[in-house]
Amino acid sequence: MKGWLNHIFFKGLCSLLLFSMQSRAQSFSVSPLTVRGFAENIISVSVDNWDCGQIQVRTDNGKMKKVGACRYMLIPQRLGVANISVSKVQNGAVIDLGARPLKVDGTSQAARAEATEPYNTKSGKVKKPEGPRFEASFAGKVSGTLNRRTAFKNKKVILLSDDNKVLANAAIVSFRLVLIAGDVLAYEQLLESDELDKEAVQAILRQKDNTKILFTGIRVRYQGKLILLKDIEFELKS
Repeated sequence: MKGWLNHIFFKGLCSLLLFSMQSRAQSFSVSPLTVRGFAENIISVSVDNWDCGQIQVRTDNGKMKKVGACRYMLIPQRLGVANISVSKVQNGAVIDLGARPLKVDGTSQAARAEATEPYNTKSGKVKKPEGPRFEASFAGKVSGTLNRRTAFKNKKVILLSDDNKVLANAAIVSFRLVLIAGDVLAYEQLLESDELDKEAVQAILRQKDNTKILFTGIRVRYQGKLILLKDIEFELKS
């Protein structure tokens, strides 16, 4: 009897060790490996041979929100590195699989100062960034709702500034279109221009009402520098 119990104990211990080794050896992927500071970045995190609904993802830099299957929105609040920690949930237990560092790149000093204002918790006067302030609009708006019948006749993202004289020497060079239906990432495209292309417009028109339309990563070239603008966000309506 004692020998049988020892056999059961030894077998269970071996199974536990094997399970632990397999869990720790299980690989995962995070992409992209470079993200933008103070902006909404869509990243993909997946664990080999594991359901995306059974993983947990955390960061030590900024905010993170799940927006779809294996997709997350990351907003780094400082430059340098954002470590992405990944765990899987198995039989009610949370098993740590490790962490992956992402590089958080910067933009111009003026853009960083403007982008970090909402996260500034210190009292006192906020120093105004040097140079002109830029803002983007679409269909004459910077937020609110977009009507699918009228809003996409003009497909350009328009650059605005508190100093209209500088607009002749500044231009939007790229932005990322992100469509989120509920908590699911429905579409994403990087556009190297200041307007939506035919594919992007068709992707928007295919969505249902209340889909979130996000123009993020809007970059302006001015005096040889790239400036990152504040995101603009809408809800699609009929």
